[in-house]
Amino acid sequence: MKRLFKIFALAALGVAMLAMAAACNGETNRTGETGLLVKRFSGDEYYTVYGYNGGFEGESSVLDIGAYAEEHNIVIGRIQEGAFEDNNTLTEIIVPSTVETIDAGAFRSMRRLEKITLPFVGLNADSDSYLGESADAEDKAVDSERIFCHIFGTEEFEQGAAVTANYGSSTATYYLPYTLTEVTIAPAGDYGIPMYAFSGVAQLSKITLGEGVNAIGAFAFENCGVQNITLPSTLKNIYDSAFVGATALRDNGISFEGLTLEKIGAHAFEATGLTSLAVNVQTIGEYAFAGSSLKSVTVTGVKEIGAWAFAECEKLEAANVSITVMDGETLVMGTYAFGSITSDIEY
Repeated sequence: MKRLFKIFALAALGVAMLAMAAACNGETNRTGETGLLVKRFSGDEYYTVYGYNGGFEGESSVLDIGAYAEEHNIVIGRIQEGAFEDNNTLTEIIVPSTVETIDAGAFRSMRRLEKITLPFVGLNADSDSYLGESADAEDKAVDSERIFCHIFGTEEFEQGAAVTANYGSSTATYYLPYTLTEVTIAPAGDYGIPMYAFSGVAQLSKITLGEGVNAIGAFAFENCGVQNITLPSTLKNIYDSAFVGATALRDNGISFEGLTLEKIGAHAFEATGLTSLAVNVQTIGEYAFAGSSLKSVTVTGVKEIGAWAFAECEKLEAANVSITVMDGETLVMGTYAFGSITSDIEY
């Protein structure tokens, strides 16, 4: 009997020691009704999502992480690697703007995810929209941590769609849920979509850019399958080759109404399926809409149109081009800006 008591005593001591160790590490665990698992590490002022165990197989469900945090009066600032690994119940996840870090592979091997809302693309909100934007800041370099695929990881899984993502001179194969088609970026403040953010992600058909997004990075939607993209009123710049190769993008999928843009970069919409364009923009870069399906163009507030900007738009006629120059400015028109009909354009 005494020996049995000693065993129980030792077991209790072991549990107590583990509890003390956890306390020393400063971890506070909480599990909510949603099945979200969070903890606060020593030194952190925020909670980290480290897992999710809610729902039943075959059940469709939406997880609003911000609503959970508000309900429990906590701030969630990070999503840990593998937090949603192998989940087969969640169809939509909403990540709040309080989250500042999303680890690589945080959402890997999810099997039913259809929609996701994020405060930024990649690891965190530090990123460049064009090469050299912050040449001295290493945390804003162009690399694999700055692209959308980063949070889904490189591990192959059943129901996973292989994506060869491009980020500058490098490529890597990632695996996204084949069910995922819609993405919303809802930043905490001013934010530029990074270079190569969605490059090569063919399965995404609907993208919503929330208020606060002020730039779309170079090559951001290169060879992307986007068919419908919502642009915010805060958008000012669309950089070079932003939508090059996005052949599924048509007139009913994008609108510049209500926007006052500073720049549409070189090759930004080259060879897209757009047939009409009405935009208020100061500068249009070289080859910006070259080879597209445009039949009519209305540009207001413009100061400069680059060489070959609308060249090889075979369906475009001079009679369907309207250009209104910015007040007090003289339009600088590049060589063959409208191809063979450049000399017939009045402005």
